[in-house]
Amino acid sequence: MIRGAGLSLGRMCTIIAAVGMFPGVPLLVAGNRDEKLDRPSVGPRVLGTDPLVVGPRDELAGGTWIAVSARGVVAALTNRFVGAPPDPRRASRGALVDEAARAPSAAEMFAGLEGLAPERYNPFHLLVGDRGGAYVVACDGARVWRRALAPGLHVLTERSDGEEPSPRIEWARSLWEGLAKPPDARDLHRLLGHHDPADPMRALCVHLEELGYGTRSTTVIALGERIAFWHAEGPACTSELEREDDLETALSAP
Repeated sequence: MIRGAGLSLGRMCTIIAAVGMFPGVPLLVAGNRDEKLDRPSVGPRVLGTDPLVVGPRDELAGGTWIAVSARGVVAALTNRFVGAPPDPRRASRGALVDEAARAPSAAEMFAGLEGLAPERYNPFHLLVGDRGGAYVVACDGARVWRRALAPGLHVLTERSDGEEPSPRIEWARSLWEGLAKPPDARDLHRLLGHHDPADPMRALCVHLEELGYGTRSTTVIALGERIAFWHAEGPACTSELEREDDLETALSAP
């Protein structure tokens, strides 16, 4: 939890997933990572082999919040806000992302989480998808629920797995309507740089420097014939999105 000036909030993130919307790109995922500004992390790199998995890495817990494998399995996670600090006795949620990306397929990972004990991890929303489909697995610490995602646009935040109302989800959907279809990665980066002048907590790009907190990075992954990967370090409103050509080549290697 982060506390200050009467404000209490859990770690936030926003994940946008276009599932089965565009010919040749069955899955497009873009997301912001919102985190403490002093929490150490490093940008995209090879996280493991057999299969090859790439993504950024959290240097404190050792996991990641978004990753993709050479098999074309994408996994991304937001915490779920429940109004209580995380339990340090529970397993790292970042390890769950790594496990999901290593799965033979998104469907197999989804099926394998059917009996997940809700007390194993602190609350989360996990997106896992590939060229064949996408799924959400969510946990509030007391129960786990799962669903397959229908073709269309889906938005996850720390307060919603996409099913509950959320001002940030409504902003994302509204801004999405103004983009070209399919959107360019830099269009998605600009969308994720949105500010809400009336309430910074409703914004897609979060600035709470006085609390040592904000948007730390943006990642865009597109599953087409090849895997495309972009990443930007820093707030989405000011950072430069760069294509990770070397990692893309590694992901496409036979």
